[in-house]
Amino acid sequence: MKWRDGFDLDLFLKKLEKAKVETKDGVGFTGWVFFDVISVFMTNIVVNKDVEFFLESILHKALNDTSKSVLNAKKLTSNIIKYEKKYVNMPRKKYLIATEISIPNHYPDITRHINNVHIYIRSKFPKHIQRESFLEKYSWQYKWRTPSSFKKMYAIVSARTDLEAGSNALKEMNFLRGLWNFYYNYKRIGKTMGGIRKPVNELLFGPVHSIHDYISGEYCDNWYYEVEYNEITPHHMRNMDRLFRSERWARKRIRLSVISDILHNCFIDYCSALDSIDLMGSYLLLWSILERITLSTNCSNDITVKRIISLAKDQKYQNYIVTHLKEFRNRSVHTNYSRSDNEHLFMQLKIYVESYLETFLSLGPMFASREELLDFLDLPGDKKILHDRIRLLNKKIKLYK
Repeated sequence: MKWRDGFDLDLFLKKLEKAKVETKDGVGFTGWVFFDVISVFMTNIVVNKDVEFFLESILHKALNDTSKSVLNAKKLTSNIIKYEKKYVNMPRKKYLIATEISIPNHYPDITRHINNVHIYIRSKFPKHIQRESFLEKYSWQYKWRTPSSFKKMYAIVSARTDLEAGSNALKEMNFLRGLWNFYYNYKRIGKTMGGIRKPVNELLFGPVHSIHDYISGEYCDNWYYEVEYNEITPHHMRNMDRLFRSERWARKRIRLSVISDILHNCFIDYCSALDSIDLMGSYLLLWSILERITLSTNCSNDITVKRIISLAKDQKYQNYIVTHLKEFRNRSVHTNYSRSDNEHLFMQLKIYVESYLETFLSLGPMFASREELLDFLDLPGDKKILHDRIRLLNKKIKLYK
């Protein structure tokens, strides 16, 4: 592990030392200083990717151990490394994450294997999985009943804890739903004409996701639920052969891309954005997809716009559209700005995101590195300027000959 360059660790340890108090259980801290420090540490530390999920827990334990004497940077860092190694070497066990998906029960079974997560869509859960017992125990905590007409969706994954298993499984299940919903949603515009707003996605999860020990089938104490869940109807999957061809093509292009991890996460977030009925939250998530695929998350929004426009045909017109979407995003973030046509703005951005996700899937194997892709995105979008550059480059090559 390492701290970010320039991070003043001693400043925070002094704050913590002042907040220390003796308790009957040992050492404690007054106020919220302990949690403030943990939060800042999580932003300013780099750990083994394999334990990022456990970072908060690692910091809690390391700080509690270090606080038994005077807090100092060397000892804290040593304790963090100790717990980092401990979590890396934790034994893994198999878990099953169970939910439903809005596909009618009579549709054929589906199996997928994505990033060491095995996903199954069936008419029933495995017999030994105590899904009904779980639902009976926790039914008082959520409003909606699980729909019996939906197919069962479950994933089997190896993980160190039930929460890690749930997190990893739901990501890949959302990735798969993202690809399928992308096929059905592509450039489709819809508008709420009164009544309750519904998600854009049609392939949706059921309300509750339980985590089970795969061997015994017993349910774990931790579980997940869909915060915005409302009663939904089964989605009749049209053109399944074409859908699955589209999915295979997209997964292959993602695998070949120099930004495969970015594209993978973008489809997960695309799915989340269009599951939600929160227009502004979804809008910001969709805009973040454009930032990530154009490799401009650490740049100004103007760079994002420039790189998007560089790939467009009617650049002058597209520049106006994308700039207006950018300005709405900025005003919304900084001043809670809203308009009467929020839903249309959301749909405009949705279409751009879908168009550019498809473009970047097509670009997949064209580049040898991210640096080469970045150079390509920063090239001017004007044909005449590009031809002039080619002419100049050829002159330069001729000079060296």
